[in-house]
Amino acid sequence: MNTCLIYRVLGESTKIVSFIKYKGNRTIVYLMVLFIISLLRTTNPNTDIVNIGYKLLTTFLVFLYVIAICSRYIMYGRYEEVQMLLQKVAIYPFILFCLINLALYFLQIKIDDSEVTSYQEAGPALLLSKFGIEMLRVKFPLVTGYNTFAALVGLVFLLQVLITIFNPFSLVKIFCCTVLLCTLVPIDSRVSIFVPLIIICLTFIFKKISSPFICNLYSTVPYIYFIFPIMLVSIFPLLTGNIADVQREDDSEFIRFTIWAISLKVFAAFDIYHLIGYGEFGHYGSNASKQWASIFTSWTNNNLITTHNSVFSILFDMGYIGLIIFIKLNFEITSKVRKYFPVLREVAFIVGGIVLFCSIVGSTESLIGFYFPNFLMYFFFVIVAFFQVLSILKEKKVYNSHI
Repeated sequence: MNTCLIYRVLGESTKIVSFIKYKGNRTIVYLMVLFIISLLRTTNPNTDIVNIGYKLLTTFLVFLYVIAICSRYIMYGRYEEVQMLLQKVAIYPFILFCLINLALYFLQIKIDDSEVTSYQEAGPALLLSKFGIEMLRVKFPLVTGYNTFAALVGLVFLLQVLITIFNPFSLVKIFCCTVLLCTLVPIDSRVSIFVPLIIICLTFIFKKISSPFICNLYSTVPYIYFIFPIMLVSIFPLLTGNIADVQREDDSEFIRFTIWAISLKVFAAFDIYHLIGYGEFGHYGSNASKQWASIFTSWTNNNLITTHNSVFSILFDMGYIGLIIFIKLNFEITSKVRKYFPVLREVAFIVGGIVLFCSIVGSTESLIGFYFPNFLMYFFFVIVAFFQVLSILKEKKVYNSHI
């Protein structure tokens, strides 16, 4: 695999250098560099120098490959180029992966848990139970968990539906949406189900309306990473009427609140490491995760359980510097979505929807990091494709300067 990546990267080296040197792409390049540095400084006790080297090489090559393939196939800044690239490179391979998992699940073929996953006892599928279907949450054979995989399926489902909305009716695209939905629902991650549906509804409502509302909505994305967890902490106890029992493993939201409280306590007492982070698995390196390990009694390596929040994960791994760059990137994305919305509506809707999804779901899961690298790669893929379009339009001086 790495040989193929090296071949493609070397073949597109000129375009990669041009992308990296372009002034408008500096923030995303800086964030890529910080992720690689955090891997070098990993505090994961279950890794070794060979594993670190392989992960570093693969990560570096994938980052460059994403830039290379976007630079190669997006040459005119057209929506059709973006749609074709995302469909063929990001969506179709993932559909095949989902079909394989569905087939293995229905054939009851299981992979040994000790080899491929951190084991967690499945709870009931609460969403399906509302419709009279009693079953356990499904963990598919080729994935390592529930919520993180559900977040990736939800992201690709949203991406596919948004592309479908702006294209003529296609049975292939409808089939892809159906496969993704059939994969997503049995996992029973409610936030990964409802957030895409809400964004899809908003897109249907505003796609033919020349209104600044949707642009303003996307502009709130950087703030959602901070506001949404506060809303959950404030509202959820009122809805459940119970905040006393925070140690039960079926009270997933209360568990998150406990983890976040411990994380806040860590950063309340300033340490020089808070500026640059502790490296990958920084929550372990700071000893914070050892304080919430006792909650996850049915998990192996329970002292490595993440913060279930992207902001805290970035803080632990890359510190305040990493968080500032990440939030700056989100401000740049939403600003450019607003600026180019009148002339690039389809791409703006897709990118705006994706970053909105990441901000909400990322408030309850550690999505921006290498705890589930596939999600991070999809996030970067969409953003790099968007930036490539913008660099072309900038050269052509195609944008609305009054917005």
